[in-house]
Amino acid sequence: MIKKLALIAFIFFLNQCGYEKIYSQKNINFSIKEILIYDDIKIGRQIEKRLKFFSNDTSKKNFYQIFITSNRKKNISSKDKKGNAKTFGLTVSVLLVVDNNLGQKKEIVFTKSTIINNNDNKFELKKHENAKIINLTDLIIDDIIIYLQNFYNLNKKSASLNGNLGLNLKTNDN
Repeated sequence: MIKKLALIAFIFFLNQCGYEKIYSQKNINFSIKEILIYDDIKIGRQIEKRLKFFSNDTSKKNFYQIFITSNRKKNISSKDKKGNAKTFGLTVSVLLVVDNNLGQKKEIVFTKSTIINNNDNKFELKKHENAKIINLTDLIIDDIIIYLQNFYNLNKKSASLNGNLGLNLKTNDN
C-alpha cells in the first residue's frame, strides 16, 4: 500500500513540475507554408520531417516558404605511413533560403563538421558515417529553428549564430 501511495505521489509530483516541450506551440511565432528540397534528398527529408511540426498553423501571423539546398562532403583528414586514410573529415552544409509573407527574402548557410576514424570493415564505416550525418543534420536543424524563430527580429537588428549556443542579437545603438 505504501509503494502505491509513493508511486501516486511521484507521478503527481512529475505532473506538477512544469515540464514543457522545448518547441511548444505557444513559444513559436511562425508557421511554414511550404518546404522545397534540392540536392541531397536524405538530409533535406530529415530537415523537412522536423520542420513539419511548424507547418500550417493559421493562428500564426508569420508565414515562411523555405528552400533547402543541402550537401555532404567526406575528405581524408590524415593518412598513415603507408598512405592509407586514417581519419576522414565529414561536413554537412545547408543553404536555407527563407521567403516570408511580407516579401522579405534571406539566405543563410549552416555548416557542421566532424572527424571519423577509418575502419577496415567498410560496412561499419558507412553505418558510422550515416549516423554522424544524421547527428550533424540534427544540430543544423536546431540552428534553423532558432533562426526562423528570430527571423523578424533579424530585420531590425544585426545578428549572428554561434554554434549551438543560439542567436545573439546586437542593436546598432551606441
